[in-house]
Amino acid sequence: MNVKDLYRAIAIMENYEEDVQENDTLNIPLNIIDEEDNQRKSEYHEIQKWINCEDENIRELIYIKEKLKNKKQVKVYTDGSLETTLTENIMGFRWVIPEVKDYERLTFCGNIKNFPSSTRAELMAIFTALIVMPKRSKVIIYTDSACAIQNIKIITKQINTRKIWTENKNPVILQMINDIVQERKLKIICHKVKAHSGDKYNEIADSLAKILGFIEGITNNIFEGTTISLNYNNITDRSFIPIWKFTLIETPVKDAVKEINRLKLMLNLNIRKDSNT
Repeated sequence: MNVKDLYRAIAIMENYEEDVQENDTLNIPLNIIDEEDNQRKSEYHEIQKWINCEDENIRELIYIKEKLKNKKQVKVYTDGSLETTLTENIMGFRWVIPEVKDYERLTFCGNIKNFPSSTRAELMAIFTALIVMPKRSKVIIYTDSACAIQNIKIITKQINTRKIWTENKNPVILQMINDIVQERKLKIICHKVKAHSGDKYNEIADSLAKILGFIEGITNNIFEGTTISLNYNNITDRSFIPIWKFTLIETPVKDAVKEINRLKLMLNLNIRKDSNT
């Protein structure tokens, strides 16, 4: 058989396999196909309600959520990191869920931008972990961030969330953590883990959070698909979300206004100085 005949035979076989697959699909009752499609759309929308990210990230979260759906208690190790490069600050985050059936480890990671701090990255790790938790489950969070734990305590003990916006940094993400805890009726318990103490899962989360942020930074955003942002449009009980030039303001509004005015003043002084020289 010459090369041309060989390619023709391969093409015939591939077309045959495609026809068989199409016929197999046609043999499935339409109501089952529609039900599966509706379920898939519902799962996508449930994730997109909270975050904006690539389809690959959504599929990861849906997979993990399915694995946890019958759990009444889930342990999760979270970590966030702030890596500084020559051009920008990158916040990486990652979480690890151990003790799943057959010793399977479930992990998720990503990056978040703007208002750089390791606490903000840690809060994003906690928030994305809560997205996949079963309703009415107990979530035990292990983190080495005392600041993140303090922020979560503010949420779990505070009936009125007004102070989140007037007294705390990262008010948007804190409000969204509050909303998802209330909506899914989660019970949150936080444990402080000593950094670099040899805790297996904390070390995994820590190292991978740092690696992800560092890789994205040094490769000029080649891993842009790992960047995840908050879908603040679904925040409840809040008629006003502070935004400056399409960027969420993750500081108390009064502090943000002071900083903006300070920068404007500095800019005006520099302009006057240049005009006088």
